[in-house]
Amino acid sequence: MCALDEWSSHARRNREQLQNETNGQKKKGRGVLKGLKASKKRYANGSEKLNIAFSEHLGGTVGMNYRSFLDDVVVIMKRKLPLIGVKRWSDIHPTIHRQIVADMIDRWALEDTSEI
Repeated sequence: MCALDEWSSHARRNREQLQNETNGQKKKGRGVLKGLKASKKRYANGSEKLNIAFSEHLGGTVGMNYRSFLDDVVVIMKRKLPLIGVKRWSDIHPTIHRQIVADMIDRWALEDTSEI
């Protein structure tokens, strides 16, 4: 076992004293604001669908809204998918796949093709 002096500073904190100072409550963080930019852009455009382009060579999204698109996908996936107990994409029911695709088509200017 190492001496207490060799531990890093965050590991040497007295947890009992910290809990007494905060009355046993956990520290609240700010959290993640995924999808906020996309919703702001959508609101600024009068709730129109945002444009997105896919690269034939790179195999992903490109253009002005690529980051907002990825953040929007993350938000929709977190809302729709039951991730507890799921090990493979094939374990998820096909109706959920269709719901995710339908949400993305509703929000973004995408064609409803098998490639996209």
